[in-house]
Amino acid sequence: MKVLVLSILAGMGHIKATEAISEGLKKAGIEPKSFIVLHNSLLGWFINSSYLVMTKKSPALWALFYKTSIWKISQSFLDNAIREDVEPVINEFSPDVLISTHPFIASAISTIKNRNFKIVSCATDFDCHPMGIRPQIDLYIVPHQSIGEILKKKGVSSSVIKVAGIPILSKFHQTKGIKKEKFGLSEKPVVLYLGGGYGLGHIEKHLLSLAKIRDKCQIVIVAGKDTHLADKLKRRLKELGLEGKVFGFIDYIDELLEIADIALGKAGGLGASEVVAKGVPLIITEAIPGQEEKNAEILVKEGQAVWPKDAGLEIERLIADKEKFLALKERLSRLKPPLATMEIARILKEL
Repeated sequence: MKVLVLSILAGMGHIKATEAISEGLKKAGIEPKSFIVLHNSLLGWFINSSYLVMTKKSPALWALFYKTSIWKISQSFLDNAIREDVEPVINEFSPDVLISTHPFIASAISTIKNRNFKIVSCATDFDCHPMGIRPQIDLYIVPHQSIGEILKKKGVSSSVIKVAGIPILSKFHQTKGIKKEKFGLSEKPVVLYLGGGYGLGHIEKHLLSLAKIRDKCQIVIVAGKDTHLADKLKRRLKELGLEGKVFGFIDYIDELLEIADIALGKAGGLGASEVVAKGVPLIITEAIPGQEEKNAEILVKEGQAVWPKDAGLEIERLIADKEKFLALKERLSRLKPPLATMEIARILKEL
């Protein structure tokens, strides 16, 4: 079986999902090929830049795009652009299955006529956008049963819906025995702030909250690709007297999670799933309107995260009550999700 896994740069989550799915397929003896649509094109740059600007500077505008039908204005144009970009890859690779990790892609590939491959839509958030719901899709792989229920209400047959979880790399399900000293940290509790691939979220605001308990913890920040932000945060840590480290865009977040006592961050589907897989208590600091609001809702409901009004106060409470904290860690270890990528591979083999 040959599987073409498609992603698009709109934040980093969909790219990471593609990497994870490809890893799982290889382990299952399936030949994958990954492709980023509209990569290095002006339109691809515009889509990613618009997404980042809206979610960072104008969440209300993103909410308008996500929650209303305004996206239909650009649907035909996007369908044509993505289809034209993908068809040469399809012709060269001749896949048996094509996996979409984004609604834009699912919509576009559904317009391909005379195809001899199956179309699979794989959700990377605890939500499904109507743009990615098409009668031509052969299978929907979703992270939670509630998403399946949403699809059924929109007319999708339960026979083409499979629950597997959110695809993350297998290293987040492994333990390496990493110690805090590897990163030059003391034995104080480590609060890990995850800003995603682009350092999204109001990190500085949360630093002010953490400064109130500076003597009780140390802070490690992953600022992503925003080097200016990383430099600014390093200076801010010193100004606030906070002990800790600032990292840019890295590929060893699994190791930082291993030495973290508490994780802070926005409710991104992939990032939150990585934290949950590692069994680290997750405190949600914010959620982008739309898909991340749904992520936060599900994570809190399942007991895998909390979304308090004051993150600093919640951290102080957890650190102060060691017995309660250890009980929470034990409960989270029992809630760890299975490795979704292997379930996805198993599902594909049955197609």
